[in-house]
Amino acid sequence: MRTWRGMLLVVAKLLCVRCACALAGQVQAARSLPPRAILTPYGREFLAGVTPGYLWLRDMAGPCDAVRASALDVSSPVFAQQACEHMPACEFFVYSDATHTAQLCRGLLLGSATPASGLVYGIKPTALAIQDMAVLTNQHALCPASRLVAESDVDSLDVATAFCVGNADCSHFSFNLGSRPASPLKQLRF
Repeated sequence: MRTWRGMLLVVAKLLCVRCACALAGQVQAARSLPPRAILTPYGREFLAGVTPGYLWLRDMAGPCDAVRASALDVSSPVFAQQACEHMPACEFFVYSDATHTAQLCRGLLLGSATPASGLVYGIKPTALAIQDMAVLTNQHALCPASRLVAESDVDSLDVATAFCVGNADCSHFSFNLGSRPASPLKQLRF
């Protein structure tokens, strides 16, 4: 199965998803988050929560309100992720492959990520939690055109959530944070 980097799948109506569109990607077992599963054992319904995997954006960066004065000297994004995981104030990190440094950040602004060659943007799953919804990182819903409610280029997860909650036909949506002008995917699909 393929993992969709930079994509969020948000299931808004948790008990109405029995026949929802198929997922591309796998739901990983919870490790560092509360032990409650996001998908029931038989895969028939979702539970509120966030999958444990960080949301990854390659060659992207965004504004960073640093949680420590200096950048960390680390050899890979994996070590940057571990450092972020152990610092409660850290919501995401920006790792530079050229300098092997990582900046630990807070103040997540999802729609403000911009192209930046050689950088990796890793977002902590807990920073993506939405009350009473299931959030699956690096996942994308595959829906036939007949079931697609809308597509939009909004840059806010709050706006997307409000639209889906306010629309009776919307059971879930995909939010594409890694969208580029050449990408065939709209930023948001309901």
